[in-house]
Amino acid sequence: MIYQPALSETKRAAIDEFVRELMKRYGERVKRVILFGSVARGDIHSESDIDVLIIGSLTLDDVIGISYPILLKYGELISPHIMSEEHYSMLKSRNSGFIKSVEREGIVLV
Repeated sequence: MIYQPALSETKRAAIDEFVRELMKRYGERVKRVILFGSVARGDIHSESDIDVLIIGSLTLDDVIGISYPILLKYGELISPHIMSEEHYSMLKSRNSGFIKSVEREGIVLV
């Protein structure tokens, strides 16, 4: 995967493991995974969380079951934002600032 040069090895490992486990458990229900926010932009500081947009048919409970063990293992907080394809398309058609930002700055992981 392509990451910002300033990204620490710990953050890279946490992201890689998160995506790998997400796809292993729910791959057929995941359409896209996009890294966005400060980590994707390279505006990283020690307290930066890892913002990830997951487009598909998942629940927060599904994803927390993956992100929490990563927090314990790496000390890195992954903040999942989950939405259906329909909701993503609707927001995009309405020129949502959030979607514009994700598409402009985001790094597609899946």
